[in-house]
Formats: sequence, C-alpha cells, structure tokens
Amino acid sequence: MATANFSGGGGLPAPPVEPTQAALWLRSLRAPFLIASIIPACLGIVLAYQEAGSFNMGLALLTLVGVALFQLATNMLNDNFDFRSGNDQAVDHKNPFAGGGRVLTTGRISLKAHMAVASGFLAAGTLIGLLIFFAIGGLSTESGRLLLFIGLLGCGATVFYVGPPLKLAYRGLGEVVVGTCFGPLVVLGAYVTQAGSISSAAVIL
Repeated sequence: MATANFSGGGGLPAPPVEPTQAALWLRSLRAPFLIASIIPACLGIVLAYQEAGSFNMGLALLTLVGVALFQLATNMLNDNFDFRSGNDQAVDHKNPFAGGGRVLTTGRISLKAHMAVASGFLAAGTLIGLLIFFAIGGLSTESGRLLLFIGLLGCGATVFYVGPPLKLAYRGLGEVVVGTCFGPLVVLGAYVTQAGSISSAAVIL
C-alpha cells in the first residue's frame, strides 16, 4: 500500500522544491538535444577527411561551436515565440521530447531577457559563420558561395520555424524544416567547410 510523503512533524505533504533561476536558465537551453546538430556536423567533417583528406582543426571547432549556437538560439526563440503566441499556455503536457523548455510559463524569467539571450546566441552563431565564410575565401570561392547559401537557409529556419511572419511549424512544415536542418544542411555545411565542394557521398550521408 502506497504511503504519502509527509514532512516531519506537521503531518502535511512537503512543498515542491522550486528550481533555482540558474536551473531554469539551464533548462531553457535544452542542451541535451545539441547532439542533433553536433553529430551530423561531426559526420560531415569525418567524411571530408575520409574522401578528400581535408581536415582543418580550427575550422572544425568553429563549425561545431557555430552549429551548437544556432541550435541554442533556435531552442530559445521557439520557446519565446510560442509563449508570445499563447501556444504554451494552451497546452499542458509533460512530454520531455516536445513542448520546449517550459520556463517562461513559470513567470520567473523575463520575456525580454530570454529574447536577449536567444538573440545573443543567434548573433554569435552568425559571427562564427561569417568567420568561416571569409576563412574559406568568401564569395570568390565555390565553397564560400555554397556555405553562404547553406548559412542563409539555416539562419532563416532558426528565426522563422515558429517566428512571425512565416511560422513554418504552424503551417505543417515543422518536420520538413527540422529534417532539412539537422540532416543535409548541417552535414553538407560541415563537409563543404573542410573539403571545399559537395560530393555525392556527402549528399547521400
């Protein structure tokens, strides 16, 4: 027979422990899901080395940090836009794999501060993307032009996945956008950064 968990002395259930501000901010990052961008980026880098013998440690590290920053920005922007739209308040579930960080619904994190951090991640990721772009030759090289195209698509998906005016996830395109970004965009971007071109193996991968 199950027994209730009582606090000592008073006979009343112990009050739930509120997470700290630091814990809420950490939850808002949804950092465990970074494997969705880190793994395909690593695959692209490894394939470039296997196929073309190309490996630049500095560019590899910048690529991994850049894709992580874009995903952190995406995670937080999604939460922010969903909260502003009223979607988060209308949905009450405890699914750990959907529904975002659910930190803004607590009312303990400022919406403006949350947006500022998300925008900071986006700006930092964009800066790293530009550093890579210029490091591989910019518009004067095929790899630079390819990377710019991939980067613009990725940046657009970060902002407009649930952000206005496109709100792609609200129009039945959510899975397409996620599959494209965490699949070909990240793999090909990482591959192009190292190898300087796109191969059929990279597309298949």
